[in-house]
Amino acid sequence: LGEYSAIGAAGILSFEDTVKLAAKRGEIMNEVIKKLEDLLRFILSEIVESGQDISIRTIEKADTIILKVKVADGELGKVIGKNGLTANAIRGVMQAAGVKDKLNVNVEFVD
Repeated sequence: LGEYSAIGAAGILSFEDTVKLAAKRGEIMNEVIKKLEDLLRFILSEIVESGQDISIRTIEKADTIILKVKVADGELGKVIGKNGLTANAIRGVMQAAGVKDKLNVNVEFVD
């Protein structure tokens, strides 16, 4: 959000407009994050048997979204796959999903 402060401090936008712009960015990011979480949850639910035990914690750092995934006990192996192939495929899909919004999307699997 530093860029918004700079815009306001430079007088490019009024304080009120700067606040509105930052708020709108927050709304848009929330929508994008929700879509990313929904996509990841769908992918995982097709892999694991206990879809209701999928937990996704989202961390936003600048233009990077980190999705920390936890699944039911005994299900993580299915998500990781042989030699990590399934996990890497999931990461690839999620990174591609973030490209349109110019986001770097990382998926971490938590035991």
